[in-house]
This record gives sequence, structure tokens and C-alpha cells, in this order.
Amino acid sequence: MSIIYCERWNDRFSKPINVLTEEEAYARHIAGKLYTAVSRPVSDSPARRAVEIRLEVGCTRVYFYDSDGRIEITYTFGRREERMFLEGVTACTYEKDGVFLRENQASRVEIDSYNEDGSGLRIVRDEKNDECYMQELQLAPDGTLDDFWEDVPRFGEYDSIARAVRSQPPAPFV
Repeated sequence: MSIIYCERWNDRFSKPINVLTEEEAYARHIAGKLYTAVSRPVSDSPARRAVEIRLEVGCTRVYFYDSDGRIEITYTFGRREERMFLEGVTACTYEKDGVFLRENQASRVEIDSYNEDGSGLRIVRDEKNDECYMQELQLAPDGTLDDFWEDVPRFGEYDSIARAVRSQPPAPFV
């Protein structure tokens, strides 16, 4: 497994856009400019995870892909001084296996937006059941929001921010 650095990741073709060397990606990290770190098992396979970092605007997104290279989950973190807060999660479900589909072609999309006070909003679009609705969320009525916070990732250290299950310990990014 390897890490690929690039400006962006092309989900449809499972290829990097504007490949960067590790040194070029590091320079972008220091400058706060956009770059993406992608984890995939072998060079011709779909990505497993991608971390898109743009510190100049305080945004980091983590993409988790299914075996067909489709975005399954997206985490969006916003910077709060030296920490990152998980502002949103988008989860997609696809009806067809073996076919590349974009997020807007998913049969079900759940978009959760979170606030630091523990409130939130969920929007669900379910094509299969022909429904669309919103509901308010209470994130941690009896606990803390610790799992919603991350340190700003250092270059090359994406294990923690790229955890699929926020309550579990980090797993190696590669």
C-alpha cells in the first residue's frame, strides 16, 4: 500500500490530478495550499481513503471509498485555531455494485451537519423509498464531543483524522 500525493483525486477514473512529489506536497502543506494524500493498496486499484487538506481556508475533507471507487463517506472538518472540528458527515448508499456512480447518483444520501454546542441537523434523501426529510440531532446528550475534535494534521500524519469510526483508535493511513 502506498500514499500518493496530488492536488486532487479524480474519483471517476481513480487517478490523481496533478501528481505531487512528497516535497511538493510538504511545501503546499506548510503554505496552507490545497493538496491531497491518497491511500490505496496497489497502483491500479481504487483509493481506500483520501485526505484533502487546505489549511489556508481551514478545511480538511476525508473521503472513504467502497470497493468500486465510489465515495461512501465524507468527513468535513473546519479549523478552530489549532484544532479541527467535524462539521459534517455525508454517507452514500448505492444500489448497483460494480458500477461507478457519483454521490448525486446514490440511492440514499444522509448529510449530517454538526455544531460545537452539540446540536446538529440530518438531511436524508432516499430515492428507493421516495422520501426526503430533515431531523434535528443532539450529538452527545450525556457525553462529550471529544470524537468530533482532531488536532490539525501534521504533514504525513493522517491516521487520526482519517478514522472511519471516530470512537476507535487510529489505524495506519497506508
